[in-house]
Amino acid sequence: MKFIFIAILFPLLLSSCLQKGKSRLAPNLSVATRDTTEEEEGGHITSCHIRVRILDEYGNDLLDPSSSSPKAIDGSKIKFYYVRGGKELPCGIEGRPRGGYVITPEGNDSSYYEIKVFLDISPEDSITTTLLDWGDGHRDVFKTYFFRKPGVTIRQKVWLNDSLVLDIPKRYGPKDLIFTIRR
Repeated sequence: MKFIFIAILFPLLLSSCLQKGKSRLAPNLSVATRDTTEEEEGGHITSCHIRVRILDEYGNDLLDPSSSSPKAIDGSKIKFYYVRGGKELPCGIEGRPRGGYVITPEGNDSSYYEIKVFLDISPEDSITTTLLDWGDGHRDVFKTYFFRKPGVTIRQKVWLNDSLVLDIPKRYGPKDLIFTIRR
């Protein structure tokens, strides 16, 4: 009797959670972590950005426009490049022509500024390279390995200036997936 009840109830529950092939429980497949962009658009899942904080040796937020640190960064001068075929190409995603942007403390519900960087997801390379040019002579290099299968592109490993900072399969990296650069 219990088996019959479960056999009838399960399909009913399942059908109530689905609406034209989309889950009503997570219609955008939005992620629990603050960083990952995992959205289902036309059946494609993508996780392709990271967030970065930049601090001086005293812990001062160098992206804060009110910072009096001599190392403070002017957010309007930051540029992003993808390296493809050995050439640096200005990068961007449709609607985000700069390849990233500064997020204010109000915008990320925290007490600091951060940058959202859209990593190169070029299908031609197994490991892609994204350059973050701070506009003051400093540059940081992000190399990314993506797991790919039809309909899915998810960042698995990230190197910052040739040091591994994120390895999703081995659960290595910051818990909140926000990287901190100190200079």
